[in-house]
Amino acid sequence: MVPFTKASACGNDFLIIDGVHAPADLFQFSKQICDRHNGVGADGVEWLFPAQGADMRIRLINADGTEAEISGNGTRCVAAYLVNNGHSGNLAIQTGAGTKLCELVLRDGNGFEFEMDMGEPQVGDELSIQTAFGRVQGTLVSTATRITWSL
Repeated sequence: MVPFTKASACGNDFLIIDGVHAPADLFQFSKQICDRHNGVGADGVEWLFPAQGADMRIRLINADGTEAEISGNGTRCVAAYLVNNGHSGNLAIQTGAGTKLCELVLRDGNGFEFEMDMGEPQVGDELSIQTAFGRVQGTLVSTATRITWSL
């Protein structure tokens, strides 16, 4: 049995699991547990590991079994989990995209609001994608600037 916490932020939901329970095949297990029909259901799993120089190190495995550098919503879910379990409201969380600082702005019962600096947005190339509804044009943007979200 693997204990977990399920948290949601802005329409995304994540399972938060202590890395001590990480199976040999982290990717397949994450894919199975995130399945909304045959598992718990989630957008991804935030695996928690000890960190040096930070409060926690996390690895995000998406519902399809791939690893992502970061999810702003997922990182804030981890911050809420940590505060709920006794950590201070100012957290340093190591992600695949570097260490992110999360500052607790407001707590109302099980609702949390954090401010987190995701870094300067990086604007990439334009792209064109063919969908079932036609061709869609867009521009890649890697992240958002300093914003506040409620969990």
